[in-house]
Amino acid sequence: MSDGPEDVKLAISTHWNAYRHRSGEALIEDILRLGVEYVELGYDLSADLVAGVFDMVSSHAVTVTSLHNFCPVPLGAPLAHPELFVLTSASRRERESAAEHITRTVNFAAKLQAQAVVLHAGNVAMRALTPKLVALYNKGQAGSTRYEKTRMKLLERRERKAHRHLDWLQEGLEKLLPTLKSAGVRLAMENLPSWEGVPLESEALDICRRFNTPLIACWHDFGHAQIREHMGFISHRHWLEKLEPHIAGFHVHDLTGPSSDHLAPGRGKFDFAAFKKFVRSDTIAVLEPAPGTPESEVNEGIGVIRRAWQDPLRNGG
Repeated sequence: MSDGPEDVKLAISTHWNAYRHRSGEALIEDILRLGVEYVELGYDLSADLVAGVFDMVSSHAVTVTSLHNFCPVPLGAPLAHPELFVLTSASRRERESAAEHITRTVNFAAKLQAQAVVLHAGNVAMRALTPKLVALYNKGQAGSTRYEKTRMKLLERRERKAHRHLDWLQEGLEKLLPTLKSAGVRLAMENLPSWEGVPLESEALDICRRFNTPLIACWHDFGHAQIREHMGFISHRHWLEKLEPHIAGFHVHDLTGPSSDHLAPGRGKFDFAAFKKFVRSDTIAVLEPAPGTPESEVNEGIGVIRRAWQDPLRNGG
């Protein structure tokens, strides 16, 4: 079955439906019914679903494009979360735990012949001010004096504190590089919606240039990037153009504002067609609707994306 006019790898994240299944087979069949043959295994995939997923992959019923770290959920973890352990932590023990569990996810990805692992690198240790900006934005106060003062305070505080977290991140990536080479899997740093997140777009670009290998990459979340633009942090299109050579894949979801995202495409205000030029025949594009999103909305969202991204460009236009 074709995913579109030029076979874009349109996948669904199991984050959407993993919570309601007890078998990996049922989990995958749920997605196959939508006419999609690709999946991303989410960070909340429990260990008891793994065998069934393996069986579905082995029978060529489905192709796994990517895994969202940590996957499967680490045994004994108090909850499923992509930032259970982070490479940017001030704690050496936590950084070591992060590297250990990233390695397990990468090796799991290799067994499934997935191309990439999506990584949340962490946050700068500081008082979080992005939630305050979101609250002001939702009250219609974006651009107000109070908003701008808070935004500038956030930028300045992060600037003072970020360098050590970036050093720890690059140290961790350096140690993981042999594993990535052996597995043939890309480790892709996701852009986070908050300004406290690591790395920023400029920092991600510097890291990718420093390592100069496709194994260290970026993962572009359209919704997160658009939130950052709404908040006055970045120009979405500008940074996507700069990061494009280093992007391993996309998370695709709609949004209506900085506190309402992970909607099925078509349920918000994002103009997917305006970003068509960045989509190629080998692009991994993962729909990531929130858990519990009605199947009918997900199905409609698939149609929205396929119509918006017809005839994706193979060679940059």
